[in-house]
Amino acid sequence: AASLVVVAVGLAVWAYLAKRPAPVSPAGFDTTGKYIAVLPFRSLSSDPNTKYEAEGIADAISARLFSLGDVHPVSAPALERVDLNQRESTVAQLVGANLIVRGTVQSEGERLQVFVNLDDVQKTRVVWSGTFSGLRWDLFALEDQVASAIVDALNVKPSLQDQERRPRSEEHTSELQSHHDL
Repeated sequence: AASLVVVAVGLAVWAYLAKRPAPVSPAGFDTTGKYIAVLPFRSLSSDPNTKYEAEGIADAISARLFSLGDVHPVSAPALERVDLNQRESTVAQLVGANLIVRGTVQSEGERLQVFVNLDDVQKTRVVWSGTFSGLRWDLFALEDQVASAIVDALNVKPSLQDQERRPRSEEHTSELQSHHDL
């Protein structure tokens, strides 16, 4: 009889735990989802144009992530309300993110080099890292390459709706190539 009581209690505890909602972070977000903060990319070059290119790359990544249904990017206004000089884990907690995209951009003449990390702030580890090179006149293609690699690293398959919402950057790239060849 005692063993039946132990089994019954065990089943009751298991049933209770199985029905519990997913864990929630202090900011109120489901920590099992992909809540991503794309931090402003830093320019490591003295060329003032590189700063604008770095901002554009971060914006392109955010726009691409916003076009996917399975990820939840933090909006730019939410990031603007936070002191980004704090530790990344603090920034992530304040904006409700469990993943952070951060990067740097270097330039030399017409060449750009982009270094990107995708960090899991809860597990304090780099999930993915990539280095990309391109030419300034083909910045859209470089942005698309970086954003596509991050989407792949997140293991997110765009739905048909996601694909329809996504801008067709390949068209922009071929237009740039055509204009550059003139």
